[in-house]
Amino acid sequence: RKNTRVHLEADIAREVDAVLDAWRSKALGVLLVAVCALTIVPLLIVLSGRGVLLPWAIRGVCVAIYATLLAAALCPALGLRLRALLLLVCIAGFGTLQLLVGQLAGDGRLALLMPPFLALILLGPRAGWAAMAACAALFAGAPLLLRAGVADFPTPVAGAGAPLAYWSIQWLLWVNKVALLMLLFSLFVRLLRRTMIAERVALRSLEKESANRQRLAREVNIIGELERRRLGAELHDGLCQHLTAT
Repeated sequence: RKNTRVHLEADIAREVDAVLDAWRSKALGVLLVAVCALTIVPLLIVLSGRGVLLPWAIRGVCVAIYATLLAAALCPALGLRLRALLLLVCIAGFGTLQLLVGQLAGDGRLALLMPPFLALILLGPRAGWAAMAACAALFAGAPLLLRAGVADFPTPVAGAGAPLAYWSIQWLLWVNKVALLMLLFSLFVRLLRRTMIAERVALRSLEKESANRQRLAREVNIIGELERRRLGAELHDGLCQHLTAT
């Protein structure tokens, strides 16, 4: 019985994973369309050179990232994992560019918060932690690039000249916040999956028990009918014959 229950739980776990993957695929499609729609206006402003004047090479990178987003949105045949990976890479790319262009100010850090949680929801806890490590590396590398003059843009913002120790503290605070949130969301996702599996296992057990009770009720009715026929035959062929003979 223990092996049967283990096999049942494994089958139900696969069913739950299939249901979750179907939901993730649908949610990813909606998310990609929303991201493409919301990004087109800022992209056009950047390409026009208004607000911030960027080199044409950086504008080309922005166009390439947006084209990748469009390809992921318009090609469902790419599959859930590849489309989700393209989305994560594009968001991380935009976030890194925002960090460099804004000289570590602005909402680049906020953009780098998104990939870990999106990866956690769309691909699972392991992918979420991997995305967090990648974004932490990007965040840590941005001040070094700016300090080395590799990514020097004509729009300096206050904060780029701060000591590296300051940005090290900022990086540690960022990692601490993301790690706490990732831990909470990971536990919640696992709890949700275990709850779905336990619910389906209980439902299957209840259905099986109900089927066994119905089968037992049918067998009891059949046995009762057979017993009545046997008693009727004995009365007719035994007692009635003796009475008639007497």
